[in-house]
Amino acid sequence: MALIGLPDSTKRKLGAGYLTRPLIFSAMKKLPPGYTWRRATREDVDRIAELTAAVDVAQGADPSYRADEILIDWNRPGFEFDQDSWMFEYEGKLAAYGHLSPRGDSDLVLMAWTHPNHDQWALSFSLMSAMEPRAREIAGSSPYKRGVAIASEHEEALMAAIEAEGFKPDALFVEMVMSLDGFQLGDVRLPAGVEIRQLDPAETREFYDVLVAAFAEHWGAGFAPFDEWLRDVKGLEGYDPALSLVAVDAGRIVGALFSHVTEELGEIHDIGTLPDHRGRGLGEALMRYGFARLQEKGATSARLWVDKGNVTNAIRLYEKVGMSVSRKLHFYAKDL
Repeated sequence: MALIGLPDSTKRKLGAGYLTRPLIFSAMKKLPPGYTWRRATREDVDRIAELTAAVDVAQGADPSYRADEILIDWNRPGFEFDQDSWMFEYEGKLAAYGHLSPRGDSDLVLMAWTHPNHDQWALSFSLMSAMEPRAREIAGSSPYKRGVAIASEHEEALMAAIEAEGFKPDALFVEMVMSLDGFQLGDVRLPAGVEIRQLDPAETREFYDVLVAAFAEHWGAGFAPFDEWLRDVKGLEGYDPALSLVAVDAGRIVGALFSHVTEELGEIHDIGTLPDHRGRGLGEALMRYGFARLQEKGATSARLWVDKGNVTNAIRLYEKVGMSVSRKLHFYAKDL
């Protein structure tokens, strides 16, 4: 890691193991010499996507927050560039970025990235110390009362900055991946009367309701209102309705899977079954049919994120169908 712009004295202190001292935390809330900051604009979306991709690639992972997803967050009701975004630059290059993003019906997510070639400690602390007061301001006049901040297991500086602002560990998510090279659907056994098929657009509201019910007991449960959810889904670049599958029993949707393909990566965004239909093999069937459909659409690998404390023990299912854990994401929360 190149600590660009960080004074030699601070480098020596960091190297000597002073990372947890309050004075160092306080100093890191100030931008190092040479760095400037400003608000983002829509014209910055590609630069920000390049930054987030660089963070993922440095962790040995595929990019996980593309330009289309950034635009979806920016288009959420209430987001304002001149209050809810922060860009840190060094000699004209983007070094760090953060914004506030409402999720579900009660959470306000503080999202932050620091380029691996820049001072992750000072910039992470500067971002979090700037974002947290604005988050509390939003909470005072909106339903978003809980702050959530996210850092991967590789982002030690960001985790420390999040904890310094009073956030506590609340959940651990894992990224699971698998190659689709050579994948074969094989013989998928379904309960009598159940079929797996593509979603009919006329069933979209029922599809959404099944996902809401399936995740009601999970961490961070709470989907955006239907119209907002549908807008976000259709806002994904290359959105393809053929990648939404349903498990149907006696004419009723009892399981749902929503996925998407970007540059040969198949993202499984949501998969769930109604609580009274769990334990019937529907989740495994949806996953296998979902892999086959992703493969048909040009994906060479598949990825999903899952809560390690998932009440349905979903990790065991995903491992059964061939997926493996690639990295971990720490979720922190606090009452704003």
